[in-house]
Amino acid sequence: AELVRQTVANRKFATPVGGAGEGPAPAYEVRVPPGASGAGGKAPLPLLRYTVVPSCRPIPLRLLPTWSRRAGEGGEEEAELDLRFAANPNLEGGLSHVVLQVRPPEGMDRLVSASPDGSQGPTRDPATGAWQWTRSPLQPGEEPHRVSAVWAGPPGAGPAPAVEAKFAASGRTMSGVDVELEPGALGGPPHLLV
Repeated sequence: AELVRQTVANRKFATPVGGAGEGPAPAYEVRVPPGASGAGGKAPLPLLRYTVVPSCRPIPLRLLPTWSRRAGEGGEEEAELDLRFAANPNLEGGLSHVVLQVRPPEGMDRLVSASPDGSQGPTRDPATGAWQWTRSPLQPGEEPHRVSAVWAGPPGAGPAPAVEAKFAASGRTMSGVDVELEPGALGGPPHLLV
């Protein structure tokens, strides 16, 4: 925790353990009731905010998306996403419940091809129209993984969108904050608690 300058817990869900939750390495027990995060459990719920020293760059999942465009068949245009990803090699415990999500460029609704590279997917979320790949676990030190997909649609489709990522982690983070997931009596997959 030598990289952490300040912690602020969401006192609605986090209670201090073994003291007042102060000092260089405070500990909290977190209890999240069903529906607490809103949006059907899909909205982020900040449980602990912390600041680190300015020289610390704790990025647990590295993403390198590359988009390219080309002419397709029948006058269509194709957009290809080549996405490489890896857990940061300095992350001690690795990542679990990794979800990589992307919406195709506006107007490109047809998935032509996809390569999962050992990941599950892609599957389409009917509510958002986003395509997602899942992988668990993702260990530090592994060679970068790669997934790709090609979408087709009319020429002049919108710009390439950003790739979104969600994941769970436990153990010591790169910034020195320890996170341990122990789903309680309410159960549920850990990635909904992080």
